[in-house]
Order: sequence, then C-alpha cells, then structure tokens
Amino acid sequence: MYDLKSKDKPVYIQIVEQTIEMIVKGELDDNDKLPSVRELAIQLGINPSTVSKAYKELDEMGFIKTEKGKGTFILFSEKGLDIQKNKLLSEIEEKIERAKSIGIESQEIRKIIDRLYEEG
Repeated sequence: MYDLKSKDKPVYIQIVEQTIEMIVKGELDDNDKLPSVRELAIQLGINPSTVSKAYKELDEMGFIKTEKGKGTFILFSEKGLDIQKNKLLSEIEEKIERAKSIGIESQEIRKIIDRLYEEG
C-alpha cells in the first residue's frame, strides 16, 4: 500500500501524498476504510504519532473523515482535490518565476516537464 523509501520527505508527508495519489488513481474510493493509526504504524514500522499527523493533515485537506468508534474513511471530494491542484499549480508558478529571475530559459523547463511526463 505505502512505499516510504524517500529520505527527502518526512514520512507523514509521504503518507499524505501517497494516499491522495491512491484516491486520484481510483485505488481508494469514497467511504473505503483506512487502517487505524495503530495498525498502519505497525504495518509501516513507524511511530503512531507520525500516522496520526498524516491523518490529521488528510482530514484538514478534506480527503478523510474519522468517526469515533468506527474508524477512518476516505472522503473523496472534488473540492479537496481542486484545492490541492490549485495549491500545487501556485507552487509551480512561483518556482517558474524564480527560475526566470535567475535566467533559466523556458525550453529548459519544458524539457524537464516533458521528461517527467514521459517517465510516468
């Protein structure tokens, strides 16, 4: 389910990003139950507070809901996904502005984008 190999990102961020990716790809659907904080921590061999932090972030983003005594469920919402897309596009825009300011040509950026999309 989760692949936490990146040393460049905090583990909770990897959980958040991979959960959103699974939702977008249709691997997780509306109302699917996620493992409990404790269960996922044991599966991944990490501290439960890390899973709790990831779930809190996903909840704030509108991707999950936790019902006391029942569990944590996927709450797929177009609004949550739109918020994330807009946030990411804004970050990309900022990076491109920075790249322009230090003289990076648009062709160089296009090459990177094309390479990343070709790699899948």
